[in-house]
Amino acid sequence: MKYLVVHSSYVEYNPDATVFDGSCETFAVFGCTNINYLEFDQMLM
Repeated sequence: MKYLVVHSSYVEYNPDATVFDGSCETFAVFGCTNINYLEFDQMLM
């Protein structure tokens, strides 16, 4: 068993993890909501 983060919404996510150990700390944010940036993603608005 691998004890890591099993939820893909977190930066610490590990697809090989089989057991959640509660170490989720950083929520993953995909895209950018600032229109002034190249990475701007209108779909996130």
